Amino acid sequence: MKPEELYATAMEDAFNNWLAKFDSLEALFASRHQLHARLTKQQLDGSIEDHSLIIGPVHFSSTSRVLAGAIIGGPAMIGPDVTIHHGAKVLEGSFIGAGSRVGPGTVVSQSILIISENCVIQNAVAGAGVFIGAGALVGEAQSKGGAGAFVGDNASLGAGSIVLMGAVIAKDSDVFTGPVVRASEERR
Repeated sequence: MKPEELYATAMEDAFNNWLAKFDSLEALFASRHQLHARLTKQQLDGSIEDHSLIIGPVHFSSTSRVLAGAIIGGPAMIGPDVTIHHGAKVLEGSFIGAGSRVGPGTVVSQSILIISENCVIQNAVAGAGVFIGAGALVGEAQSKGGAGAFVGDNASLGAGSIVLMGAVIAKDSDVFTGPVVRASEERR
């Protein structure tokens, strides 16, 4: 999946042209600070319930929803057909791809993803069609200057899985409930 496919709602031509120059999610993730620097204002076109908190520059698609009690802190981009449930937190530096469901209790920070309930996902990239089961932990709060955690297209992480910083889950992989996946020696 190319980065421009993650976010289907048209934005300014200059932004769309900039986004199209990346040939992979990893390349976009490496440049995410440039991405968020281009967000200078709020664009809140979707359905936002009362008692939600949105702070800073956030671009929110017209077909997405934020339920009561959710928190979004920018800079962040919320793609089309996304639902952010009560108690979920989408924090600075996040890019939520089309069709994602950010479940109750999920915390997303510095990530590009498509996810499930009660997950913590930080400094990570999840490809297209990824399933991240309830209670999973992907990435770590501090990147320590290293690579983020990467989950390939169509991979499935079972409930309670832990994917540590620098780990790579190959596309079409199944990680069953409960394991810890570490970075290989070369990536540490």
